[in-house]
Amino acid sequence: MMYESFALLPAPWGYFHYGWWKLHYSVVMNPVLLLILLAFFKWITHLENKKAAPVSGAG
Repeated sequence: MMYESFALLPAPWGYFHYGWWKLHYSVVMNPVLLLILLAFFKWITHLENKKAAPVSGAG
């Protein structure tokens, strides 16, 4: 959030313009998106660990 608010400052510091998107939308959406990303990461690592487990009785 600090980076976004800094990037929205007027020139010469800021360089970003959201258009219709407001900074308070990001305050609400960023934690939701972070939780989705963490859940996806946990799911992928679970699938990798499941696939990497040795199969017993082979041989």
